[in-house]
Amino acid sequence: MSITRTIEIQRSLQLDDKTMVILRNFDIDWNCGTRFILALIKSGVTGQPVANALSEALFEYKIMCQLGVSDYERLYHLFYQLFAKLQSQGVSVTNDTISSLCQLAVVPEPIREQLING
Repeated sequence: MSITRTIEIQRSLQLDDKTMVILRNFDIDWNCGTRFILALIKSGVTGQPVANALSEALFEYKIMCQLGVSDYERLYHLFYQLFAKLQSQGVSVTNDTISSLCQLAVVPEPIREQLING
């Protein structure tokens, strides 16, 4: 199912091949992360702003992996950067939406709390 989810994300956002490789690795590390991203897309948050924000956040994630940053810190940073980049492009996601998407995707509680409460 993971391959299907990453392909669905790629098709929805028209991600390039380099980003897709990082997305697949992210899916291996954090299956809940790709579930969250797909749920975000299905909730109506889609288009080029999301593709740009996700691509940038995934490239930062790759660098953090190379630097040996902890798993939870990488996951939080990816989500935080994704939402910060979306907000800078005029796309906002409410805390209620984030909370429900985290529950749906089974994002670990500490990450969920950090995303909602800052």
